[in-house]
Amino acid sequence: GIVSGTGSGIGSQTNTTNTAIATPTGGQAPFTYAWTYVSGDNAVILSPTSAATRFQLNVAPNQFRSGTFRCTVTDAYGTTASDTVNAEFTHEGF
Repeated sequence: GIVSGTGSGIGSQTNTTNTAIATPTGGQAPFTYAWTYVSGDNAVILSPTSAATRFQLNVAPNQFRSGTFRCTVTDAYGTTASDTVNAEFTHEGF
């Protein structure tokens, strides 16, 4: 999936994406979540151990940046599954 954040204005600004949500199917609750950086621009992961998180990055005017992040879900038996999400950040300068 893709989550994005957009901004406009003068100068660099902190840009926060909409929410990425990991929804496990199957497995045995309780689940634990671990969001990690994979590649591209390394944004701040605001809730790295929650099912839902947002990503935050400082973006300069007229710049497009993006990064890939992985969420690994572990169930009560230690079984893991993971998926990736792309975070995209755009800043439209004046």
